[in-house]
Amino acid sequence: MHDGVSNESMCRMSRMMMVLIVVVVVLVGGMILLSTRAHEKQPTRVEKAVSLGNLQG
Repeated sequence: MHDGVSNESMCRMSRMMMVLIVVVVVLVGGMILLSTRAHEKQPTRVEKAVSLGNLQG
């Protein structure tokens, strides 16, 4: 039975679907990788002991 769709066009469509799926997976994976790498750190306060000689300049 032949439904009007040739085997060649089915092969071409399935190949395009595979390429589309691979592109989507790569994009989503890249977005997840970038979102996990870029974390801002909270600023920390650092207190140092300063000698009086350095203050009088």
